[in-house]
Amino acid sequence: MKHLLKIISGLMMIMGGLYTYVRWDFFRTQLIIALKLVIGNMGAFIALIGLIIFLIGISERNESIEEEFVQEEEEIEEEPVVEKKPKRKPKAKK
Repeated sequence: MKHLLKIISGLMMIMGGLYTYVRWDFFRTQLIIALKLVIGNMGAFIALIGLIIFLIGISERNESIEEEFVQEEEEIEEEPVVEKKPKRKPKAKK
């Protein structure tokens, strides 16, 4: 979920950049049109949010799997190979 914060802050930065790049009236009208499209079709909005969260979850899962794989490789490399000598049976006394 920490990546969701990055996505939201990135979108806010894009909106701030658009605000400083163009006149406020143009930005305001375009923002209102975009909000009408998004809110007007709430199903698409919910699906989009779900898709974003789904993709973030997949990427976090893949990162954790890769980290586990790297840790297993490091453990295998660190373990020294010790050859065990076969045990001898004691000689019977005559």
